[in-house]
Amino acid sequence: MSTLTRAEIKRRLASELPEKLVITPILSKKQMGDTSIDVRLSNQFIVFRMHTLGVFQPYSTPLAQLRIMQERQVVKFGKNFVLHPGMLALGCTFEY
Repeated sequence: MSTLTRAEIKRRLASELPEKLVITPILSKKQMGDTSIDVRLSNQFIVFRMHTLGVFQPYSTPLAQLRIMQERQVVKFGKNFVLHPGMLALGCTFEY
């Protein structure tokens, strides 16, 4: 797999399936770089409580145990989300 150029990103955004690239909403042409599209971080996160398990193996850990390790956090707009060393967090974007 190679990096897509700006021209290829634009072509795939405008093309039909199966090549179509779907990222929405793109609010400004400034979001598109030479080989990237900037997305905006939303206020929803899943933080993993790693201290409950010594090793994190997502494909072999039972789903119920994974759910126990996760905490969903919604941060009020304008407030900070602090990620401390050793923590793992997944953040949502406003784009899909």
